[in-house]
Amino acid sequence: MNRRSPKIILLVGLGLIACLGVLILPALPTAFHGVYHRVYGVFGMTWELFIDLITITLLAILVAGFLAPLEALGWWAGWYGDEIETIQHPGNLVEPFPTDLKVTRYVVYLDGISQAQFEYLPEVERFLDALALKLTDDIVLIKGIMSYSVLNKPLTEDRLMSFFWRLADRLQMNPAGGMIGALIAATINIRNILIVCVAADQRYGPIYNQGTAQVIYNSLVNYGYQPGSGIPLTLVGYSGGGQMAMGAAPYLRRSLKVPIEAISLSGVISGNHNFLELEHLYHIVGGKDWIEKEGPILFPSRWKLFALSYWNRAKQRGKISFISLGDQVGHNGAGGPFDGRAVLADGRTHLQQTVDIISGIIQDDSPLSQDTQPIQPSNYERYQQAAFNRPDYYP
Repeated sequence: MNRRSPKIILLVGLGLIACLGVLILPALPTAFHGVYHRVYGVFGMTWELFIDLITITLLAILVAGFLAPLEALGWWAGWYGDEIETIQHPGNLVEPFPTDLKVTRYVVYLDGISQAQFEYLPEVERFLDALALKLTDDIVLIKGIMSYSVLNKPLTEDRLMSFFWRLADRLQMNPAGGMIGALIAATINIRNILIVCVAADQRYGPIYNQGTAQVIYNSLVNYGYQPGSGIPLTLVGYSGGGQMAMGAAPYLRRSLKVPIEAISLSGVISGNHNFLELEHLYHIVGGKDWIEKEGPILFPSRWKLFALSYWNRAKQRGKISFISLGDQVGHNGAGGPFDGRAVLADGRTHLQQTVDIISGIIQDDSPLSQDTQPIQPSNYERYQQAAFNRPDYYP
């Protein structure tokens, strides 16, 4: 496919966005005007600023949603140059790799929606350090990939709003700014949620996911991976990183010609991607993880009603294992899978349990039994069992 052809699609799309804005934006003040006067009459002047802030926020999210696919489409159309180097920051090794050992597996970690730069939150860094200690020396663990940009470019560098993203990232790294600081830091999550929606979208997703696969491919080659060598690859995606890993996996499998396993840690997954091309998907989630539970509700491909979706076909073939972290484990922060203080009934912390499960899967020695969907025979396989459907039945 010619990468230049989407330029026409982009121009048409921007024209449609402009037309939609002309139609919607004038109606929004009118809609809020009635609400504002009702609230103002009851609560007084204090609510005037509140209503204005809500209006501005909703308009900003609407505009951001329209612009979210632009970077991926621009990359595909070649707006940033045909020789763009996403290898400028190929990620980092969690631990230096001994050069005298033969690599038996590569592992790539993709972070959640709080990621604004190549460095992670302290709790994530502690998890990766603990995981590296549990893995054998012949396994390469790579971190530091910005999966929320097809250009592998952080929010805090070389962008129009880099100054704002640096402020937001500083506030989420050191949450001492009170409610205002928390709201500013939350803009990173909102922006990356929109990118996750782009990756899950069946229109823009194939373009975005190919860009993510290219970034991961460049990182692997930079650290000595030889395409076609057959060395297994494991993608570990946390939260929104689970969706990014699922989207990139089919492209990586075709380009590297290698078996790929995926580990989704509290991952929000759309179910639109071809899970049949994976060797296996391990979906790890806690009982109090209400964010992950939105996936089976929001994405129709994961509904049981659509039995022929990739997600349900992979479950039927036993390619998806569901592993529980326990009823007390949430999605993030205190009580999340990276919590090093909360203690389980067996005496381990949440962090220790997460490290044990993931390291066990990577090294084919999982400490927990896997709740794997039993393999159901297809209609074709059942028909084959009938004697009259076999040639030797007839004289």
